[in-house]
This record gives sequence, structure tokens and C-alpha cells, in this order.
Amino acid sequence: LSVGLIVGSIILTAFTTWLGWNGEVFGRQPIYRSWWMWIAPLFVALPIILRILDIDWGGPAMSVVLLVMASGLLVGYSEELLFRGIAVKMLRAGGNGEFVVAVLSSLLFALSHGINIFQGQEFKVVGPTVGYTFAFGVMMYLTMRAAGFLVAAMIMHGLTDPTGILASG
Repeated sequence: LSVGLIVGSIILTAFTTWLGWNGEVFGRQPIYRSWWMWIAPLFVALPIILRILDIDWGGPAMSVVLLVMASGLLVGYSEELLFRGIAVKMLRAGGNGEFVVAVLSSLLFALSHGINIFQGQEFKVVGPTVGYTFAFGVMMYLTMRAAGFLVAAMIMHGLTDPTGILASG
């Protein structure tokens, strides 16, 4: 569990609180949702469930499991607050339609993962990662829309990475 992750989450929460956005960001989404949007959270939940079933719960120490899960949930909280909370609120306030909001917030999310190229990762790794995170961002946007709350995307996002890490050992 990194200090940067904890501090970043606190700063983002303080920022939305200071601006008085928490009701709008964390409250019920004020937009129409359709049945087909539920495909995204179901598509994301399936691998999470399969990985949970594949985790060797007797293998790593429980402290490691808890640390990985807590880290994942904090990443989900902070990234979703930034990209599906703050960015979506700002894009909507700018008069953009929901398609543009979904694409731009997902593009910002994807590009934020592109910074890894400056940390020495090769393009053959970063390129597909950016593509994957764009698609995952759209899925998290649809999860937020389908469930009606940002917290649903935070939880789904927060369970995706740690279950993958724990299942792969």
C-alpha cells in the first residue's frame, strides 16, 4: 500500500468536497440508462469471479492478500473518482453529450496509463495497455451508468487488478 496512493485518494476526495461536488459525483447518476449497459459490468464481473475461484487462498499470507486487495480498491477508488467522477462531471458541465463524455473520459484514463513509456516500458507493452485501458474505461463508464452510481465502477475496478494478481501468484 503506497503512501502516494493514499495521499492521492485523500487529495481527490478533498478536492471534490471543497468544490461541493460530492453529492453530484457520488450520488445517483442523473441520466437515462438502458438495459444493454448491464453487459459491461457483467463482462467485467465474469473474470473477477473466475479469478476469485482460482486464487490459492492458502498460499500467500493473509496479510499479503489484504494488502493487495486494499491497494486494488484504493486504485479503483482514486482512478474512478478522477476519470468517471471529476472528468465526467466537468465534461457534462461543459455541455458535452454522453457519447463524447464516455469517449473523452476513457481516453484520458487510457492516456494516463501511457505515461509508463516515460518510465522505461517498451511501446509494445504500453501501446496495448493504452488500448486495453481505453476499452476498460468505457466499461467502467457503462458500469457507472448501468448501476447509477460511481461506487459501482469503483468496486469493479478495485477488484479487477488484485484478483488478477492473486490468481496469477
